[in-house]
Amino acid sequence: MNIQLQTTELAKAKSTLRPTLSLGGSLNAGYNNNNIGGYGYQLNNSFYQNLGLTLSIPIFDRKVTKTNVAKANIGIEQARLSLLDAKTTLTQNVERAYINVQNANSQYAAAQEQFKYTSEALRISNAALKEGTNNIVENLQQKNLYVQALQAFVQAKYTASLYTKIYNFYTGVPITN
Repeated sequence: MNIQLQTTELAKAKSTLRPTLSLGGSLNAGYNNNNIGGYGYQLNNSFYQNLGLTLSIPIFDRKVTKTNVAKANIGIEQARLSLLDAKTTLTQNVERAYINVQNANSQYAAAQEQFKYTSEALRISNAALKEGTNNIVENLQQKNLYVQALQAFVQAKYTASLYTKIYNFYTGVPITN
């Protein structure tokens, strides 16, 4: 839209190079108390009509038109560059969103595996604690690892979901809950 606006500005600037023809007119009537003959007589005698035609040919305008045309051309080029910049920025954002989705999905898969293994390790540690082959400190350490893995799993899950929705937004897929 900005390019179209600047193109219109260019056409407007170039239009001052063309001659202009203007038509003007006026109707006029007057009334005076001092005149004899009444209002109708005065209206007939004091009714004036004017019609004029003006032709303006631009010969010398101190390079104002040339400057305005050059400014309009610069405006068009700036609008084109702004459009190109916006397209480049959007492309970068889409690519960044895609990379974020790939990374988040990889982190989610890794966190899921880590959670699976720490869950199994905690189960084994609890069984060893019941048999007496494991002490409470080692069991608490395994529980801490389990909680950390659970936290990383949940965070990776929601991060992957968020980045997927952001990427879907950029690619035009409707966002759902």
